[in-house]
Amino acid sequence: MSKSSSRKAPAGPRTSLRERAADVGASAARVLRRKAEEPAAPQPMPLAKTQADAVELSGLDICQLSNLFDVFEATHLHWLAVSCQPFTETRHPIYGVSANMAGKIAEQEAERAALIRDRIADEVRLRKPQDAWQRDEALSLRIKDEILCEGAIRDRDLLMEAVKAWG
Repeated sequence: MSKSSSRKAPAGPRTSLRERAADVGASAARVLRRKAEEPAAPQPMPLAKTQADAVELSGLDICQLSNLFDVFEATHLHWLAVSCQPFTETRHPIYGVSANMAGKIAEQEAERAALIRDRIADEVRLRKPQDAWQRDEALSLRIKDEILCEGAIRDRDLLMEAVKAWG
């Protein structure tokens, strides 16, 4: 027996390239239908932004702003932790996990706290410290904000200011 005659044809029906292309097209159509049924991507939370913008910060001194920055950062993290709890999630076999109404409230509160925290950092950047204590508070806050946003101190001027102030 020759080597080529001992081989058997593959099991199953032979399909043409055209048939395989049709199968791929049908599969793609199913995936696209599922995608169309998925919940919409999260939209910006206008209420959180509106409320954060309404917070009046002009009457506060740098030390008060610095303390509030820490409080709003902690609040932001707490709300993020709440948004990961099972009671705030809906599980779907195809789409996975998404926020239910409780989760959306938690996400909105986390967003609002983060926006207020960011506004406080912006306000401190605009202020001129009156003494060494305020300078240290403002510089500390600016460094914390830089690390929260960038993961490191990437602003050379801020780094040089810290070295100049603290040696």
